[in-house]
Amino acid sequence: MPEMAAYLERTLCDLVSIRSVTGEEAAVSQYIYDALTRAGVSVHRDDEGNVTAEVGRGDRLLVVNGHMDTVPPVAGWTTDPFSPRVENGRIIGLGASDMKAGLACMMWLAQHVRPRVRTWFAFTNHEEGGAISPRNGVRRLITRVSPDYAITTEPSYDETTGQLGIGIGCQGRAIGYLTALGRSGHSSDWRRADNAIYRGVEVIARIAAAAEQLAPVEVAPGVQSVPSLSVVAAHAGLAENVIPDRFRLTIDRRLAVGEDYGTFEAELRRAAEGVAHELEISRLCLPTLADRNGHTLAVAREALARLQGSAPVQFSQGRQDLSIFAERTRDFCNLGPGTIGQAHNAGEHATVAGMVAAATVLTDVIEAI
Repeated sequence: MPEMAAYLERTLCDLVSIRSVTGEEAAVSQYIYDALTRAGVSVHRDDEGNVTAEVGRGDRLLVVNGHMDTVPPVAGWTTDPFSPRVENGRIIGLGASDMKAGLACMMWLAQHVRPRVRTWFAFTNHEEGGAISPRNGVRRLITRVSPDYAITTEPSYDETTGQLGIGIGCQGRAIGYLTALGRSGHSSDWRRADNAIYRGVEVIARIAAAAEQLAPVEVAPGVQSVPSLSVVAAHAGLAENVIPDRFRLTIDRRLAVGEDYGTFEAELRRAAEGVAHELEISRLCLPTLADRNGHTLAVAREALARLQGSAPVQFSQGRQDLSIFAERTRDFCNLGPGTIGQAHNAGEHATVAGMVAAATVLTDVIEAI
């Protein structure tokens, strides 16, 4: 354990110190490729910088995945987010929890596990850039192979209890662009115009009312998929003396299990009933839920119950790359060392204890699949 802990702490500090905001992953990709190559692992790096390290053999394929990119630093950092600090077992720095702690564990595992199936440790680009981006590394990966099993290493460590949880899925997401239409005119002659803002305000009120009616869906005992519907931006107006004929709303929808893009479109059509409008929907990802009888989930539950005494289940209210793996297999789970609730925060951190726990459990899970 001391050797593992020292490696994980050192590697996470190295990873944090390499800037890898979405679109700028080349340097961290090179670091991972070089480190695993020196360790004698079979490594491939594609023309986009996605790195895969292959271990084991067999007809079935397990992919263990983590994304290399981070969001930009948010406001509130009091120290350099790219200069990692170690304080009382915590590594503080941008991306430490989401999800360079997961990458550090994957690098350790690629050098030490002895899987019974062919296993790819996939270090991928552009997760923070979205599921439909052509640069998303998992989207590129599933055009090459169709995994039988998948594990993502997004944060699932509860620092308060000192326990890891098993992620069984994530929300879906769609964005609506609804434009209320009116008739423009000079503000001094407003009776001849039809103010699109006034029309749009009616629509906003209906959307707010619809949001209040949304209900959580239980996906496991005590675990919920919680839908949301929010107007996140509004734009109208060309000049201070012109009544606008267009009022464009941007609406964010988090889809719960059992909902789909049609659910969202119907909500927006109802909200705009009686109002001339245009509607576009960006379909980002559907809600994702693991196969309850899947082999990966069963193995992960058994390993956690044995190693930490319980196997708590989690469901992500945000989007994860599990939503892309679900296009090929539902035999998946999420299990990672990052601290829950730290993603995208100023002062983000991960713990050595979480990384050691995750690397230990993941060794058991990978070798049992």
